[in-house]
Amino acid sequence: MQSNGWKSIVINCNAGLRKSNDNLSIIMGESSQIIPINHINTLIIESEQVTITSALMLHLIENNIKVIFCDKKHNPCFETIPYHSNTYTPTRLIEQIEWDNELKED
Repeated sequence: MQSNGWKSIVINCNAGLRKSNDNLSIIMGESSQIIPINHINTLIIESEQVTITSALMLHLIENNIKVIFCDKKHNPCFETIPYHSNTYTPTRLIEQIEWDNELKED
């Protein structure tokens, strides 16, 4: 499944993230916010005080939504990559490996 989302969501404070139906539920103290998963393209976690459920992580991966985690200086330090995002990429990689050297040099 391909993500058709257009929003980049940045979480930079103490929050709990969980899946609620097909939505991202963000809980911050007494308040909460719901964002439909199909609206999200990228989720950026900038705080070490964020908890995220495995159910939400799996749902984000299944929907091909990139999740980026940042360090204390707010620099990206790692991101999630699904094992089976699509079949197009491995096919193109194999084709490029099999190119003859003349084509590779161009």
